[in-house]
Amino acid sequence: MNIYPYAGFWKRVLAHVIDSLVLFIPTLIVQQLFGGLSSLEQGGNVLNTGFFISIFQRAIPTFLLVWLYNAFMESSPCQASLGKLALGLKVIDKDGKRIGFGRATCRCLGRILSGNFTVNFGYYMAGFTRHRQTLHDYITDTFVVEKTYEKTEPELPGLPFQQGYFIISICMALLPFFLLLAFFAFLFFVASAM
Repeated sequence: MNIYPYAGFWKRVLAHVIDSLVLFIPTLIVQQLFGGLSSLEQGGNVLNTGFFISIFQRAIPTFLLVWLYNAFMESSPCQASLGKLALGLKVIDKDGKRIGFGRATCRCLGRILSGNFTVNFGYYMAGFTRHRQTLHDYITDTFVVEKTYEKTEPELPGLPFQQGYFIISICMALLPFFLLLAFFAFLFFVASAM
């Protein structure tokens, strides 16, 4: 088993804060371009159909922006988002290699489970797990390590990232979206029945 200099919990928290600040202005721009303030103009009535449409008009492009930012940065030669780069961290697989775009995408989708479904417990796992892994790291078999790490041990054969695992990870990450969509559809039908 390779021993890596795993990134500590607070370093990862700070990297996340930096990434949030980096994405703040682009997110506001995307939300204004795709949704505007239409929900506020309608009085913010929760049972108003326009309110739900406005939420989806802003949420989907925002999710795409965050996904593309994280997936491209973590699968790039940098192996890290700007927040991780600023703190000297990078994302690797169990063999110490750079992750691909597919695994970086699963990692991004897994963040939904780490945050929304587990009330952020999936993130807190980095504070007490052996390899400082979050839930989305466990799902994708990745690690966040110090950037100074260079693999010096001989490469051992390992199992490749299996397609079935990839598909299950994507389905699990998309589950909250579909549940939320079903909830909004239910509210829409209740509101239209009144």
